Amino acid sequence: MNIAINITHEDLMKNPNIIDGVKALGQMLAGADKPVSTTAPTKKAPAITEAIEEPQAYIEDEGIEPPSVDSYEDEPVYSIEEVRKALGDLSKAKGTEAAKNILKAFKVSKVTELSEKDYPSVMDAVKAVK
Repeated sequence: MNIAINITHEDLMKNPNIIDGVKALGQMLAGADKPVSTTAPTKKAPAITEAIEEPQAYIEDEGIEPPSVDSYEDEPVYSIEEVRKALGDLSKAKGTEAAKNILKAFKVSKVTELSEKDYPSVMDAVKAVK
């Protein structure tokens, strides 16, 4: 199964981190062993598309819906404490692997290794899994 998410130039200008959040969500849903591909925008459709292979069963089981592009317009600012708490709550609710997979998607192993610019994307990924 493929999931396509179209992000316009305007969306990207409002939130340059949106691609990281979508990719993290894709990697989390696909699992560490599944590839997540990114295709560049075309002249006909100025959007970036993320394709996620085979997450159908997980999505149906967990009732996960990807965050809408509109949710990024007024992006909140998060502190490291809020991110740490959200990942801790996720770990308690869904297991340690769920939280670790999000961190792996951002190529880190600890919350303190995350860049502050990634906090909103991490929080979006946590909300998508809950």
